[in-house]
Amino acid sequence: MRSIGELFYWSCDELADITYQESYLLLIELMLSVCQDILHLSDEKMGILLDQFLKNLPVMIKSSLKPCA
Repeated sequence: MRSIGELFYWSCDELADITYQESYLLLIELMLSVCQDILHLSDEKMGILLDQFLKNLPVMIKSSLKPCA
């Protein structure tokens, strides 16, 4: 018979952790979606907003993100 603690640790081992970078990507996508819904910005303006957001991130966060094409 397994205890609840054993089942908890077993299930935690089975679940994949979300990475630091994936969590930032989800937050950025959410921010852009909300901004576009509320402000109705063009794709060009959304690109500028994203560039400014990424440019102004703290160095600690910026250094942990990998650039992508």
